[in-house]
Amino acid sequence: MTTLPALEYPRGMKPSFIKIICFGDGYLRMTFPQPWFDTYGADLTTTCKLKMSSGVTTTVGITKTSGKTYIEQNWRDFVYTHTIEIGDTLVFTYDEGRDFKVIRFKANGCMPDIDITGPEEPWLGGRRYYPDGTESEDSDVEPPEM
Repeated sequence: MTTLPALEYPRGMKPSFIKIICFGDGYLRMTFPQPWFDTYGADLTTTCKLKMSSGVTTTVGITKTSGKTYIEQNWRDFVYTHTIEIGDTLVFTYDEGRDFKVIRFKANGCMPDIDITGPEEPWLGGRRYYPDGTESEDSDVEPPEM
């Protein structure tokens, strides 16, 4: 099966899927939904680019096995760089060729400010939740004076 040409997408829409980051695989790799991959992703190469709404782009590696396809190489760097946490929802929109636009929503249903303003924010703040169930110690840290 091959990827549908852009002209065949209904009303200008592009193929998208969501992933909710959970304990376990969410930090180690991202599994493509098999129905999405069967319809749109058969022509994906071994690398693709993930572009956050802030404009920051990360090149990641795709691993295809019998029955499943993952983003593994550089996925952990992507998760760490963008402070993706347990409970975050990522919306992936396939943007032709090898590119995905990624929009993130926190567990509260809102986009984080850093995803809107871009990487120039001097302080991210907040608490991080790690796959082993531990939390970061930086929740009481105050942002630096501007």
